[in-house]
Amino acid sequence: KIIPFTDQVKKDLDTVKDQVWLLYEGLKKYKENPNSKDKKRLEDMFNQIFTTKTFSATLNAALKRIYNNKSELLLVLDCPDICRRESFT
Repeated sequence: KIIPFTDQVKKDLDTVKDQVWLLYEGLKKYKENPNSKDKKRLEDMFNQIFTTKTFSATLNAALKRIYNNKSELLLVLDCPDICRRESFT
């Protein structure tokens, strides 16, 4: 858990959280209706979010750690049908 100690870090954290929720919603929609345009957009969104540099070293480290798991976290972009079936088991 990241605890912001300055207003700027709080702002950075809030911005990242908002972006992550938008990415999550986009991935859920993509899973139901996959297409190459949205795949590229979601990959770009992921890259933009998780390569962002903030005023918090802790937040930057967390973003980098998440970015390093990109292939696993964006698996739905490569196999939306498999991921859809697994979510119901």
